[in-house]
Amino acid sequence: MKRAIGWVVGLAALGAAAVSAWVVLTPAPQPSVVIVTLDSVPSGASVFSGNEYFAATPVIIRLAPDEARTFRLVKRDFADRFVSVRADDFLPSAFRLRLRRHDSVSQTLRVALTPLLASALRVTSDPSGAVVYADGRRLGVTPLLAGEIQPGRHTLCLDHPECYRDTFEAVLNPGEKRVAHRELRAKVPVLYRDMLAKEPGSLFRYTELIQYYVSAGDYENAVKYLRDGYETLKRPDASEHDEYFTMLKKIYARWFEYPEEGEMANIRPLCRELIVKARKERLWDVSAIQKHMDEMDKYDMLHRGSRWIRR
Repeated sequence: MKRAIGWVVGLAALGAAAVSAWVVLTPAPQPSVVIVTLDSVPSGASVFSGNEYFAATPVIIRLAPDEARTFRLVKRDFADRFVSVRADDFLPSAFRLRLRRHDSVSQTLRVALTPLLASALRVTSDPSGAVVYADGRRLGVTPLLAGEIQPGRHTLCLDHPECYRDTFEAVLNPGEKRVAHRELRAKVPVLYRDMLAKEPGSLFRYTELIQYYVSAGDYENAVKYLRDGYETLKRPDASEHDEYFTMLKKIYARWFEYPEEGEMANIRPLCRELIVKARKERLWDVSAIQKHMDEMDKYDMLHRGSRWIRR
């Protein structure tokens, strides 16, 4: 009897050991979905999957048990951060005892973003006084020191009223302090004014500047430089007189191109007035001035004849 009881107890112990071994060695059941909450410090970072915007942190990501995805976190004033999210990293140990099957596993992945050091940019230009724009945002007027600029690539634009627009790119590294000097290309009037500053007695420069303003329709400046050119006739170093009087005659002759009202309507009588005054004051050879006046009289006859025909 005792022997029989011993056999029974032994078999029972052996069976219990087998069951325990089976339970320990049986892999834990896998969840059907792994749910990961991806967050950033600070939060509010834009999350991109490839080149497509996904969401802003914190964001919930659902993964299959064997799935892995890579995301890029972007936030202003912080370095971009690439994060690989693998479902395996959030699953239970393969041989951990589970008494029941889980439909999902939820975890949180929190990523710290690295702040970028602000960059600084000093912009100068020749001539100064240009308005500086960075990525379409007005920064100020040259010479300019712009601090607290986000590192990275920026499109800069300089606008000066007397120069052509200058656009260029600058790549700023974190914490970098850079100086950008730009030589602006002057528009035509500025070039002529610079030449006049070097050759104040050159009447030829005045004729070029006047003709430019006339062709551009800037009659106010055309009249101004007509009068300035006349004053230059009085200078002892005045030169190229014939160029100036020929220009007066040409403007006077092209009456049909000018409006009958406004500043340009007064430019023909002004040309006549200046040439008459120059002859009276003997600012150049009188016979040469008279020759130009005689040609003006011929244009007057043509003008009156044309108006009579049109009537």
